[in-house]
Amino acid sequence: MITNVQWSRPPRPTADDFPARALEREISGYAVVECVARSNGSPANCRVIEESPSGMGFGRAAQRVVQRGQLSPRTIDGAAQDATFRVRVPFTLG
Repeated sequence: MITNVQWSRPPRPTADDFPARALEREISGYAVVECVARSNGSPANCRVIEESPSGMGFGRAAQRVVQRGQLSPRTIDGAAQDATFRVRVPFTLG
């Protein structure tokens, strides 16, 4: 598990990523997703680990946001390796 994720292109939530249900209720939140950082730096197989508040759509939105990012691949003896990582994605109004 990578604990200090290094992004070459960090994922950034946009206004379009904010879940409609949460936006209608003017609720901010976050989600934690776990993904595999492929040897080419692309996030894959992302799954929601935590979402608060639940039921607002932050988990799905966070998955989409993270998959747009690009990581600096982890290397072992100079060779890029797949690795699992977790990241928290905040969604804040205003």
